[in-house]
Amino acid sequence: MHKKTLELFFFILFAVEYSIQATTSDISAQSSNGIIKSINIHGNKVTKTETIKLIFGVNEGDLYDSIKVNFGELCLESTNLFSKTDVFTLFKEDGPHIYIMVTEKFYLLPSDIGGELYNRKYGKREVWWRLQLGVEHINFRGKMERLRTSISFWDARGAALTWYKPLLPSSWYIRTGASVNYYPDLNQNSNNIRTSSILSVGRKTFKNSSISLGLQPSFTRETFQYKKAFETDSETVFIDTFKAYELYSDIAWLSDFRNSSYDPSRGWYLYTRIKSNHLYSGFNNAYLQFNTNFRLYHRGFFSKDKFAYRMGAVLRNNEAGRLYWFYYGDAGTVRGYSRSTLGYRSNNGILLGIEYKFPIYSFPPLRLQFLNAISEALAEIRYHVDGALIFDYGRLSGNLKDLFDLSGKKTESGTGVGLGLRIIAPDFTRSVCFDLVWGKHLNTKWNDLKFYTPVMHFYLDMFY
Repeated sequence: MHKKTLELFFFILFAVEYSIQATTSDISAQSSNGIIKSINIHGNKVTKTETIKLIFGVNEGDLYDSIKVNFGELCLESTNLFSKTDVFTLFKEDGPHIYIMVTEKFYLLPSDIGGELYNRKYGKREVWWRLQLGVEHINFRGKMERLRTSISFWDARGAALTWYKPLLPSSWYIRTGASVNYYPDLNQNSNNIRTSSILSVGRKTFKNSSISLGLQPSFTRETFQYKKAFETDSETVFIDTFKAYELYSDIAWLSDFRNSSYDPSRGWYLYTRIKSNHLYSGFNNAYLQFNTNFRLYHRGFFSKDKFAYRMGAVLRNNEAGRLYWFYYGDAGTVRGYSRSTLGYRSNNGILLGIEYKFPIYSFPPLRLQFLNAISEALAEIRYHVDGALIFDYGRLSGNLKDLFDLSGKKTESGTGVGLGLRIIAPDFTRSVCFDLVWGKHLNTKWNDLKFYTPVMHFYLDMFY
C-alpha cells in the first residue's frame, strides 16, 4: 500500500512539473508571436502608405490585439477613400504579420458644375446666364486632404479655392480658402465685387461629430448707377460706390449619423453655426446670425423607397444691411420659383422640404477599358435613375419678431410642389438632378390655390 502511494505521489509530481514547463513554453511562444512583426499594405497608388498606417492606428512592434486590428479596419472603411478594404493576419514563427488590401476610388471628381438661368437683373426682367465649373480632389497628395476649386463665367464671374487638411493621427483638422466674385444684383441697380477668405480649426469630438472655430475677413464693393429725379438730361448717370470691410468669427457644430454621406436612406444630419461680425463690422451693423440645417431620412412605403426631410433657418438679432439681405427661390431653397424671387430685404428665414424618393431603373454595369486603366474603381460603372415627389416651403421676414407672427402681414412665403428625376452614379458619388416644380402664386391663399408656370431646376448633386 505504501509503495502504491509513493508511485502515485511521484506521478502527480511529474505531471505538475510537465504542466509548468508546457505553460512556460506557451507563454514564451505567445510572447514571441504576440509582437507585430510587419504591416504590409497593397493596392494603394495614390494614398500614402504612411497615411494608411496613421488611420489604421496599429504599428510594427505593438502587442497584437485583434480588437485593435478590427477597429483599425473600421477606421479605414469610414474614411470613404476606398471602395473595398480587407485586413487579415498571418501568424508565422517569428510573430504576426498584418496585411491590408485596399481598392482605391477615383479621387478627382467634378463639383459645382452647372448653369443657372436668371430672369431678373437690376430689378428688371432680363434673362442672363451664369456658368460654373469646378473640380475637387478628395485625397489630395494622398493624405486625406481635400482640394476644391471652381470658376464661374459670363455676367457673374468668380473663382474660389478651399483646402481641408486632417492633422493625422489626431482628431484635429484645419480648413482654409479664398474666393472672389463679381456679380450684378438681381433686385437693385448695382454691381458687386466680394472677396473673402476663411481659416478654421476643428476637432472631432463625440462619435460622428465635430466642432470648429473660424475667422473670415471680407471686403465688398457695391457700385450703384442711378438718375436724379430733377435731372432733365436722360443720359446723365450718377455712380455711387459703397465699400465694406468686415471680420467675422464663427463657431459651428456638425453631427452626421446617416448610413451614408451620399444618397442616404436612414439616419440624420445636423449642422449648426453661430456667426458674428462683432470683431469688426466697419460701417455695417453688428449682428449675430444663427444658421441651422437638419436632415432626416427613413424608409418609405416600400423597401427601396425613402423619405427625406430638411429643415433650415437663418435668424439674426439685428438688421444686417443691404449687402447681406438674402432671398429664397431656385434649387437648394424653395423650388418652383426663379432665383431670389422670394423675400424683400430679408434678414430671417425658415425652410422646410420633403422628398419621397423611389427607384425607377438600374442600368447594367458599364465596362470601359480606358477608364479601368485610369482606376480599378472604374472597371464597372454603375448608375441608376430615381424619381422624387417634392414639397418645399419657405418663409422670410425683415426682422425676427415678424417671422413668427401668425398673421403673416410682414412676411413673405412660398410653396412649391412637383416632381424630380435623379441620374445617380455611386462610383463617382455624383448625380444629375432635374426638378419640375409648381410654385404657389404669392397673392393667393390656400383655399384659392393658384400656381405659376412650372419652373425647371437643373443641378449637380442632391442637396438632401
